[in-house]
Amino acid sequence: MQYGETSEEAIKREIFEETGVALIHTKLFAVIENFFQYKQGFHELLFIYKGEIPFQSDYQGRDADDQVIAWTSLDNVSELKPSVLVNLKNQMAKETILHLVSVDDSIGK
Repeated sequence: MQYGETSEEAIKREIFEETGVALIHTKLFAVIENFFQYKQGFHELLFIYKGEIPFQSDYQGRDADDQVIAWTSLDNVSELKPSVLVNLKNQMAKETILHLVSVDDSIGK
């Protein structure tokens, strides 16, 4: 996020920068508090948004940190970290904002 930018503005900007298309109809869907170890203890907050974007099956890229960026289907969500993300798959129809807490000591090991 850039200074002065809301999390919603940041996700729209990042999606546009990485794909060249606009994310529309955004809505905050979940907040995840993630506690994990990677050389030291971390506590991060993940803001998860729902939105609409044209699907691009052939899109792949790398971000500024050289991380691979690619589309994945909801069927593959169990492979993502933190593992609590799998809980979101069955909650897509909910109208309330979900709050989940994850403690995952296996990240970074």
